[in-house]
Amino acid sequence: MQNYTLPDSCTYKSQGSSEGTQTKFFMDGKWFKQDLNGYEGEVECLVSCLLDCSNIDNYVQYEECMINGKRGCVSDNFLKENEMFITFERLHQMYTGRHMIDEVMVLGDTEERINYVKDFVFKHTGLDISNYLSNVFAVDALVLNYDRHFNNLGVIYDSEKDSYREAPIFDNGAGLLSNISRFPAFQSIEENTSHIAGQPICANLDLQAYYAGIKLKIDYDAFETKYLPYFENSRAVEVLKYQLEQQKSLFPDFKKFELEEER
Repeated sequence: MQNYTLPDSCTYKSQGSSEGTQTKFFMDGKWFKQDLNGYEGEVECLVSCLLDCSNIDNYVQYEECMINGKRGCVSDNFLKENEMFITFERLHQMYTGRHMIDEVMVLGDTEERINYVKDFVFKHTGLDISNYLSNVFAVDALVLNYDRHFNNLGVIYDSEKDSYREAPIFDNGAGLLSNISRFPAFQSIEENTSHIAGQPICANLDLQAYYAGIKLKIDYDAFETKYLPYFENSRAVEVLKYQLEQQKSLFPDFKKFELEEER
């Protein structure tokens, strides 16, 4: 595990979430995040390895590391020159002056809320974010990431071309029961998962993924042989194995699906 020593001048202040604000640094085109509530960096790395064995290709690849003596993770900046990441929350405030969450939560049901977000983003950017929401919410359901919100969902704007593109999936560190205060080790995985309330559309992560349209498929064998042997048998790995087994009916095997398609 690589050890980075970063100066305070590289510290980046960002808007917090319900889980608090991880200390972040930006240097030499890379983002660094220190763990805050548990083992967020390990989760980021595990999830990006899992996505490498899936049908999703637009995601941020993380690596575990030490940052100024603390565990965390590092990733490459996903923005190109002249680009900026615009959150759905910021986009909504730009055009309405109101918080997106306030508009969404007064709507009657999960499907209506998802459609509101898709229609709003399409109206103001020209992007159809159906696949984006499908992929993000599917991953959140699989890895139990309950800290998805309208400040880590967004689009990428190119100021030179005056155009938008889909953002990659990132910020999955709250998944796999990584907050050890909220999800203590003395409780079983089953008990801990029963306490999870998702967001930003619906408290039920599976239902949120269902109404967004689940398209995620995983090459289970590839993940188990290519990546799992390199991870310690930690709680993060234990929770992920549990979820992969529990959710196999929702997220089919990539290879088996391809074989069935060929027939």
